[in-house]
Amino acid sequence: MIKLTDKVDCIQSVYNARIYTQWIAYKDLPHAPYFYRTDEGTLLSYCDGVLTIDGELFDSDELNQFIRMCGCHTVVCGEQAANRLNVKGRYTSTSVMRYAKGHIEFHSRVETSPKLDDVFALLYETFENMQAAVFERWYCDVSLKIRRGLAYVYGIYDESFSAPEERAHTLSATAGVYYQNPHTAVIGSVATRPNQRGKGFATQILHALVERILSEGRLPQIIALNEHAYQLYQNIGFEEAGKYFEITLE
Repeated sequence: MIKLTDKVDCIQSVYNARIYTQWIAYKDLPHAPYFYRTDEGTLLSYCDGVLTIDGELFDSDELNQFIRMCGCHTVVCGEQAANRLNVKGRYTSTSVMRYAKGHIEFHSRVETSPKLDDVFALLYETFENMQAAVFERWYCDVSLKIRRGLAYVYGIYDESFSAPEERAHTLSATAGVYYQNPHTAVIGSVATRPNQRGKGFATQILHALVERILSEGRLPQIIALNEHAYQLYQNIGFEEAGKYFEITLE
């Protein structure tokens, strides 16, 4: 049986980091996400129509019925969970990568607190799934996570603009940690402005993020959305650790 839970155990998993961040950020606020656990021990979170599954032990028929009753439109989970769930929908698979080893370089150009409206503008231009995002809602979510020590965003601005007021909306590249738990931190939203690509900006930001994550005793993990990203992360020192599934339900 799937039951509500008020306890989130922490393990070295990108799905657990996602659920843990939601739990810590929103558990004492109105309209908080719902958290569940199956009899077999798999942890679930339901937030804004998205069900995140951390684990692969569950009754498939029961979870399918639960998904229909919740009315969720998207499921996020690992490969084994996706195979066992076997729901109808569009399956998108990417690689989960974890940091193994590499030489970390310090880059003074990386800013640890770029303006969030500049970050949103760059992400909006870069990722198709951001086209439906509303700035106010995204800003409230990210800023809340930052205030609670659950997220941080880095960036590099175009140096050709010297005065701060001239740099508005000239963020060249960005990446950040948007989900983490005591054991792992998930790097995401890696983006570079098209006319600034090939200059190593994403690599510089990733080095800075990895250095910080390791200094905090966490394992850096990242999701490679395409082959170019996979090669970039591999060159930095990440290795494949599994498949990340996003299922858009029919």
